[in-house]
Amino acid sequence: MKKYLLIFGTRPEALKLFPLIKEIRRRKTINLDVCNTGQHVDLTNELIKFFKIKVDYNFNLMFDHPTLNEITAQIITRINQLHEQNGYDGVIVHGDTITCLAASLSSFLKGVPVFHVEAGLRSNNLSSPWPEEFNRRVTTLAAQLHFAPTLAAKENLLAEGISSSNIFISGNTIIDMLRMTLEDLQLIKHKRNKSKPFKILVTSHRRENFGKPLDNICEAVIDLVKDGSILVTWPIHPNPNVKTKILDKLSEVKGITLTEPQEYIDFVKLMADADLILTDSGGMQEEAPYLSIPVLVLREETERPEVIACGAAKLVGTNKNDIISSVRRLVDDESKYKKMATAKSPFGDGYSSNFITNILENLHNE
Repeated sequence: MKKYLLIFGTRPEALKLFPLIKEIRRRKTINLDVCNTGQHVDLTNELIKFFKIKVDYNFNLMFDHPTLNEITAQIITRINQLHEQNGYDGVIVHGDTITCLAASLSSFLKGVPVFHVEAGLRSNNLSSPWPEEFNRRVTTLAAQLHFAPTLAAKENLLAEGISSSNIFISGNTIIDMLRMTLEDLQLIKHKRNKSKPFKILVTSHRRENFGKPLDNICEAVIDLVKDGSILVTWPIHPNPNVKTKILDKLSEVKGITLTEPQEYIDFVKLMADADLILTDSGGMQEEAPYLSIPVLVLREETERPEVIACGAAKLVGTNKNDIISSVRRLVDDESKYKKMATAKSPFGDGYSSNFITNILENLHNE
């Protein structure tokens, strides 16, 4: 039986890999070790406990506010030690985090095959998102198998010289997690209630939005809630560059509810209850279309162009007036709102983990 190591370190990675972990372990055809680097130590540990995921190795790297260089070096070293200790036949990584980059580099230098889940996303701008665009490009170079969530992601990989025989269009595993959660909570997809105030869910955490861009987002939200017809909920990312500013600008504004980071189940409830999502998050661009909720993306470009192309989302950037006018159009024009809300999700049917496990089993049986 082949022995693989699956690695995550951030909250989004954990959420997107939990369905895959469960599917692989359910079948018992692959010997799987799971490692949490602890890049988001508090957030990932809460998820692990809640979803009862057995983690074999937990690095807990977030000590004394380490730099990205320090985190990267630690992960490379510790993953190398696991390779020497356990002799893995392959490593499963996800997405575009520092954990993904460092684990891929360490495995590549050890000569161990890397299997990249959520491969092929590109913004084609190394500065945005930073450092994620760099991370995912380097991971592509290190990987042997590429699980692309969409055809567009596959085309990105083909354009970079990756063999089509090593690319599999799998859909996105976050839809697996969302589907299972909706079923557990017995929630249905969103439908706007025009008799109630228009509800907006806001999140922002990207480094490129620190400073003036976040100021602009806050000022736009303040303007939107002035007349009481719009209510905003904003779970605050714990990064002090985000948290301090939001609390300073918004904590006393009527119509804005600020919360601590939410457990995944509670966050799904918030999403399902929202009429519109404003975000610079990548994951929410994937989840919202499945929930039939329009998304305004608080960035200048996105590595998920499919969500723009299908009509479920729109890039609005961080200009205050652009944000306000884009929101107002959806509030006031029911046909525009309905067109975005009913756009078909491009990210799969919620069974991506089954597909990926099938591929890994076939590889195992070769």
